[in-house]
Amino acid sequence: MYIELVKYPDVFLRSDSKTVPFPLDEKTKRLIKWMQKAMYQHHGIGLAAIQVGYQLRMFVMDVNRTEEKPQVFINPEIIKNMVVVWTAGFPTYSFNHNKNSLNLVQDVYASQLLFECGVANVYLPGFNVGAQLTLSLPDMKEFVKGRGKIGDYLYHLYTNNPLHKQRGVLDQTWRTWVIWDVINIAWLINPSWVPSSIIKCSSLNDELYWIKRDKSYNMREAYGVNRDEIFHDFFSKLNSLK
Repeated sequence: MYIELVKYPDVFLRSDSKTVPFPLDEKTKRLIKWMQKAMYQHHGIGLAAIQVGYQLRMFVMDVNRTEEKPQVFINPEIIKNMVVVWTAGFPTYSFNHNKNSLNLVQDVYASQLLFECGVANVYLPGFNVGAQLTLSLPDMKEFVKGRGKIGDYLYHLYTNNPLHKQRGVLDQTWRTWVIWDVINIAWLINPSWVPSSIIKCSSLNDELYWIKRDKSYNMREAYGVNRDEIFHDFFSKLNSLK
């Protein structure tokens, strides 16, 4: 039997879920088996009860997809025990919409929820901030190529970038590319490389514009990068692998 899921933009996904009482009754145990079946049917690694129509604080997970040891999380308290470091979109002071942000538009509701749920959030804007982390082909030849298997693999990815064909780039010599996700690792290694400040958290409306809220949580937002320090550290680590 194929199990249909509740999907975005269904407003049911925004409804509050109830605490699961203990000890678990037979109905809840059957629901857990049902959720696991749905997760595997849809080739996922995790699924919440609300996605199969039940407003309960419970989700299942199997990151290995082996179907041998699926995990069950009941009444999880995760917001107080995590920090999200995320890159996407424009700074929250920008008047631009965020429809061109690949990370954000993959799951609009999840992106909106991230800025509304109160989780500790380090937001590293891709446009204007992370976009400064560019490398050219001469950079790759000088500092990456020949630096061990990892360096050669990265050079191969750079010179065989599928975006070249997609965007009609014929002369790669003069084309630089942003190494987007470096900003996350850089902040984790040394936050001073990615200057930031504490601000009031904005929200994303359905048109993906930033909007201010009357009641808001604090979050940390980056406003710059120290490109030279970040890439010096990156190249030094690659060089040690030669």
